[in-house]
Amino acid sequence: SIFDGIINGRNFNLRSFWRHSLRCAFLAEVIAKEIPNQSADEAFLSGLFHDIGKLILFTSLPNIYSKLISDNTDTSGFTVREKKTIGVDHCYIGYRLVDRWQYYPFMADAILYHHYPLEKVTVALPPVKILYLANILAGQESTEKSDIFDAARALFGFTDDKVEEYIAYSETKLNDASALFEIDDLPSGNVQNFS
Repeated sequence: SIFDGIINGRNFNLRSFWRHSLRCAFLAEVIAKEIPNQSADEAFLSGLFHDIGKLILFTSLPNIYSKLISDNTDTSGFTVREKKTIGVDHCYIGYRLVDRWQYYPFMADAILYHHYPLEKVTVALPPVKILYLANILAGQESTEKSDIFDAARALFGFTDDKVEEYIAYSETKLNDASALFEIDDLPSGNVQNFS
């Protein structure tokens, strides 16, 4: 792959990156189908590209970003560490890229706000809420189940059973896509959580 020379020996898990992005895309798509007047295609692409800023920052600043990823001493959130270290976070970089495409009107906003606090996202437009929830569900292993259920209820009134259904659906779709695109054959680098 074109990333082999950049990824090998560094703290970026390309396999984990694409698995998380695809899981988020499948979740955003299925959530959007439940919300009136929302584009499942826009939601899918928002989920797929929501962390593209991480890939851009890593390929542009591999040494700095590699250290940032591996820094376990700073307990502040990852976007806070990004801003502290390089002056910008991956959400903003992804937003700028997608905004230039001018493809879907709210896709860039959804990418920009996918790590905002829940209380701010609850008053956002549906595409922002969809991606926010999809990202939390896609990173469920690093988030308390009760927080996931609370966010789903606050944003869309989803029941716990509905959330579990979405997670199971995304896992099936992810396994199919991983096999099709040979994602598990990608370089893994060191462990990096992409929620």
